[in-house]
Amino acid sequence: MKEKSSRRNSLTDHFSVLPYYLNSTRKPFRDEPPPVLEHFNLTEVPGQISSSVLQDEHRRLYVGNIPPNITKNMLLQFFNHQMRILNLGPILECQLFTAKRFAFLEFSSVDDTTQAMALNGINLMGKYLKIRRPDKYQRPVVIQSYTSTYVDAKSPNTIYIGALPSFISDDQVKELLLPFGKLRAFKHVKDLQTGKSKGFAFCEYEDVGVTDQVVDALNWLQLCDRKLIVQRASLGAKKAQKAAHPSLSSTEVLCLVNVVTLDELRQEKSVDILKGIREECEKFGVVRSVEMPRPIEGEDVPGCGNVFVLFDSALDCQKAKEELCKRNFNGRAVITSYFDPEKYNRREF
Repeated sequence: MKEKSSRRNSLTDHFSVLPYYLNSTRKPFRDEPPPVLEHFNLTEVPGQISSSVLQDEHRRLYVGNIPPNITKNMLLQFFNHQMRILNLGPILECQLFTAKRFAFLEFSSVDDTTQAMALNGINLMGKYLKIRRPDKYQRPVVIQSYTSTYVDAKSPNTIYIGALPSFISDDQVKELLLPFGKLRAFKHVKDLQTGKSKGFAFCEYEDVGVTDQVVDALNWLQLCDRKLIVQRASLGAKKAQKAAHPSLSSTEVLCLVNVVTLDELRQEKSVDILKGIREECEKFGVVRSVEMPRPIEGEDVPGCGNVFVLFDSALDCQKAKEELCKRNFNGRAVITSYFDPEKYNRREF
């Protein structure tokens, strides 16, 4: 256990290159549950699901209509093959209930879980699998002011998000957007008959100053088998906006999104995470300071959940941005963008 603990604190454990999952020779099956599943009770009576098994529903999916006589290893092998095709991490655990022909799969990260929902309806041995969130799944609670569904497409601050998967929900799109700030308006365009996404959405932030940062961070972000197209909704407005507010490019401050969760920030290990991020960033140049806003009970802390790194030069920051966006941090895809140095100095996150 000491060896595993030291590995968690190492840089390679915090930052792992995405192809690791594709080239890994580690077997997808285990005789023992992995460390993160130690709280599971694997000796339960078949057909019964205890509340302990469903503690972390955000990384779990229900799989129904499973073919009869299928084994746990067969199911793991099938889904791990599909995960490799989608360039996602391996399945951590499978709870199979053969008599009722359903199972619960646990994934490496919340992002992998969301993207794996695209496999709903896939054929396995002549059966079309039903894949969805567990019944007890609760979507993350987002505390923010009322968000309007009216978006002015002519506004220079309106952002277009395109190439979205058809299965994606409103909340899943917002999970990409909310780390940058509160939304003033949001509109996800859907098919009126099927209720599925038409592949694009619009949004506008309360703080219009983050618009360039969002475009810079999310444009061409890999989501399932496609890359997002994120830009200002109006090209004419984009030119006018750039003239008034130059795009944030090659600044000395790097913003890292999706590297730490609120639960991790409340734990003592957040100190080790911060140290690991700093050491990794120092590979690209001199790091002057690192800020990681932490949650305060009863208060809305700006920038909470993001990490801000001040480099000695814009060139060092650029190197880090280009490399870290290819990495995973604790199983989560890292989103990188430049941040305004003046706001950083004023701690306006």
